[in-house]
Amino acid sequence: MAFVNEYISQEDKEKYELDELWASYHDVSSQKLPHKKGWTIDREREIWLLDTGRIPDINRDHAYLPERIWTFYYQGEKIEFRIKVSDTKEVDGVTYNIVWDLLSLSPDSLDNLSTKEMINLLDEGLKTYGYLGIAIQRENFRVALIDSRREK
Repeated sequence: MAFVNEYISQEDKEKYELDELWASYHDVSSQKLPHKKGWTIDREREIWLLDTGRIPDINRDHAYLPERIWTFYYQGEKIEFRIKVSDTKEVDGVTYNIVWDLLSLSPDSLDNLSTKEMINLLDEGLKTYGYLGIAIQRENFRVALIDSRREK
């Protein structure tokens, strides 16, 4: 099986304690995962990606940085990764509609998954996520992930 975009079921919400995860990234007004929240999941390999939050810009009222915090779940382990999105960008002579710049991974590896394998799975999942996951997709939409971490 491969990654697919879908809405999170109540069963999955409880199984993976997603309300608690969501609450850890959001203020008091948003303590539960939104209704009809989408994610990208590979059930067979027990892997999922969830866009869990935005980072407030402390210099501007009610504004956010272009970075986003996502959660990568791999067979019982949760990894936080921060990414920054760029629209229409050329990488190595290829034009992509979206380029995700990987800024950090925490932790950056697991006992049963190397950093390289993790980045390959993130790339695969984000390509499936595409334009806006389950909400909206666009034909021939090209997505790339670039490892932009300062310390590799």
